[in-house]
Amino acid sequence: MAFIACQNYINSSIYDRYGSIDDKLILYKMGREIVNGGRTEIELIIAVANYYKHRDDKNPLHRGTREVLNDLKLNFSKTGYPENLPIIIGAGILSPSFNLDDFTKIVTDWRELLWLND
Repeated sequence: MAFIACQNYINSSIYDRYGSIDDKLILYKMGREIVNGGRTEIELIIAVANYYKHRDDKNPLHRGTREVLNDLKLNFSKTGYPENLPIIIGAGILSPSFNLDDFTKIVTDWRELLWLND
């Protein structure tokens, strides 16, 4: 649920700043990159939130979600142990201590970047 709350905060922040979320994919690329991942923390949050919301859908995950999860080597198959799921691994990447305050700092720092970005 933390990932979904952060996703809503991220997209609402984009809307607050620009009046639409048309350029969200470009804006997700702003901010800190994940070491050896080539993706940003924001891209990880969005991908894990989408994974969580759509993991049981009949259709496969959206291509963009699959690409981020693949780039970060996060297993998104429907099999495996819970500790190997993107939610758990992703949370550990963002906060090794699994502290939700770290998630809040990531998204609020990123929101500040939106206002500095022209």
